[in-house]
Amino acid sequence: MAEDGFIGRGNVYIHQAWNAPAPSSLSKSQRKKRHTVTKPPFMDKLPTHPPTVSAAAFRQWLGGRKRILVLTHERPDGDAFGALCAACAVLGRAGLDVVGYLKDPPARRYAFLPVPAQLRTAADFPSANPQLTTHNPQPALKEDAKTQRTPLLCASEPSVQSSVSPDFDGVFCLDCARAERLELPPGWDLARLHALPVLNLDHHADNPGFGAVNLVDSGMAATCQFLLDLFTANAMAIPPDAAAWLLTGLFMDTGAFRFTNTSPAVLRAAARLMELGADYAKVMDGLFFHEPYSRRRLAARLLETAEFHFGGRLLLTRLPPAWLTEFETAPADTEGLIDTLRVVDGVLITALLQPEPNRVRVSLRSRGDAWPVDGLAHALGGGGHRLAAGIKLDGMTLDQAREAVLRGAAAVLGTDDPISVRE
Repeated sequence: MAEDGFIGRGNVYIHQAWNAPAPSSLSKSQRKKRHTVTKPPFMDKLPTHPPTVSAAAFRQWLGGRKRILVLTHERPDGDAFGALCAACAVLGRAGLDVVGYLKDPPARRYAFLPVPAQLRTAADFPSANPQLTTHNPQPALKEDAKTQRTPLLCASEPSVQSSVSPDFDGVFCLDCARAERLELPPGWDLARLHALPVLNLDHHADNPGFGAVNLVDSGMAATCQFLLDLFTANAMAIPPDAAAWLLTGLFMDTGAFRFTNTSPAVLRAAARLMELGADYAKVMDGLFFHEPYSRRRLAARLLETAEFHFGGRLLLTRLPPAWLTEFETAPADTEGLIDTLRVVDGVLITALLQPEPNRVRVSLRSRGDAWPVDGLAHALGGGGHRLAAGIKLDGMTLDQAREAVLRGAAAVLGTDDPISVRE
């Protein structure tokens, strides 16, 4: 192990600090040292996908756990939702006592998928109750009366007990670049989170390593791809429903294999998941061929009102809350709207601004590596991937957020001339 506690290969690292204090208890210099990733000289000699050291660390962390809480980031996208469900299913099947948490039911887009028996929502975590009182979950979601869509598969895991002790001895965090973005159950805060051994599994390059054990590989197209590798390396059984959840994550984070992160390893992972029982055609149909007409109209409104700057290289549009009401679209169902805008010919960077109480949420997308948006996001307090990033601009008005994004985009595009073909 390297002197600073990190071991890994290239952009794969593991940081083991089993009794690491909560970041809030560290000084600024200590936090900086704790989150600094260096490259030991032996890194290049370590194997690639899956890194043997990652598989071993994953197995070691699980081996010391009896009761695990599985979490992901707020407003979970397909990769987060798929990873959460698959982790619950596979770990539960392996005999571990697992509880997965989602604040709200999954977005409408994923209504055709089942939910694992171990998944719980905020209603199941009454913070004032000393016991985690839960209902006896159904193995699959009910049929959607409006769309007549039924779950693709039935969850195969056995039902967990109806009352589960809240005394977890480990927290498994998935697809979350920063602890502050985790969707925590009622009664939980970061101090309570860091009081437990945290396994942080992610593929965001800017993940600082907030866990006791951090498995971070930015070379993975999706956290679901990383999970598949770890499950496979540790000979863990992956039932068909878990394969479908993992395939969902691959689909969503690669744009159904349209984005540049689609590598041979991604396609091999998809083939492996099909061999494990994931129905490729049904997952593809469920995710991409049942979009509500109202959402398509909302996408048209966003394009109709879009601004084009810097000779048409930046597309910037706004999504006020009133439009969500007008087009009967829940905030959780806005995932992917920006991807319907980024395809406009000539556009290199796309920005979607969503005003919320006392802040503006910004989503950014880039056409290619020559115009990375992660640096723009970091400069404004956000983060993400090189070609897909996000920011929460606290205390800003919509106009202030617009100006901040314009200045940042100008720097990325190498221009300060805000030529607009439409205002």
